Amino acid sequence: MDRFLARELEIIAEMPRYYDWIIDTIRPHVGGRVVEIGSGIGSISEHLLPLSDDLCLVEPSTYFTSVLHQRFGGRDDVFIHNSSVDNYLEASHRGRCNTVVMVNVLEHIKDDAAVLAGVRELLEKGGKLAVFVPALPFLYSKLDEVVGHYRRHLRQDLSALLGGAGFEVIDICYMDILGILPWWLVMTLLGNTTFNRRQVRLYDTVGVP
Repeated sequence: MDRFLARELEIIAEMPRYYDWIIDTIRPHVGGRVVEIGSGIGSISEHLLPLSDDLCLVEPSTYFTSVLHQRFGGRDDVFIHNSSVDNYLEASHRGRCNTVVMVNVLEHIKDDAAVLAGVRELLEKGGKLAVFVPALPFLYSKLDEVVGHYRRHLRQDLSALLGGAGFEVIDICYMDILGILPWWLVMTLLGNTTFNRRQVRLYDTVGVP
């Protein structure tokens, strides 16, 4: 499964405009000591480096952790933890970081409310959490199921979830509105369970602002 997910992540990594879009959106809220939960193969991590004083990468997959070590292992400002989010939060000190980033991660966590409460404790006073999640439950597809997504979010549901964990929601919005129809057609309706490299590159060129 890890190698299948790695292939899908490598295809998505060929969307530079998509990643720039995400980073540009969260950039004002990222800085200082940064923890990225669910770092995968490091596609977002690479963009977080210039925004961070130091960067802690938390990744439960041993395979993905080995990729992270290959990519960032020589840096003294990157700390890599092969750990589940629950174990990492339990072992970490309160108020140890300024920013936590979770990009396409929260939907993989069954007890998301408990994890968010733990993340709140991890942050120093005034610290910020940047979250990016798949949206709109009607778009839930076979691919969502295959990669282990428990849910897709509505904006109001995510806002309530964050508020319940003790966060003040500063900004929350839907992104990638143009991607709704292609996703619904290719993934939800037709039931595809992999990304097509050519389609991904095309969408990054014409569909991402």
